[in-house]
Amino acid sequence: MILSCQSPPGKRLPELTLYTKTPCPLCDDALEALSPALHRVTLRKVDITLPENRRWYKLYRYDIPVFHLNGAFLMKHRGDMKVLLEALEAWEGAESR
Repeated sequence: MILSCQSPPGKRLPELTLYTKTPCPLCDDALEALSPALHRVTLRKVDITLPENRRWYKLYRYDIPVFHLNGAFLMKHRGDMKVLLEALEAWEGAESR
């Protein structure tokens, strides 16, 4: 499931992937902590309990929430705004080159 606001014309947003399950109160808390910056990303939620996501279940069943930015591991167990902002600044700097 991909959730996001539309990217501005000509601007691509980085993809923030949340590995989660339903219900996941810790995931809800993590998203709330990151909410001030979510307009800067395309948010994709991956339910690790679905059969097609068995690989992610094996990796993360004891660690959710887990976040990846553009396919690379970013953080787990909670949403850390500082970590996200640093990663977004690095991505935006690389995009502007």
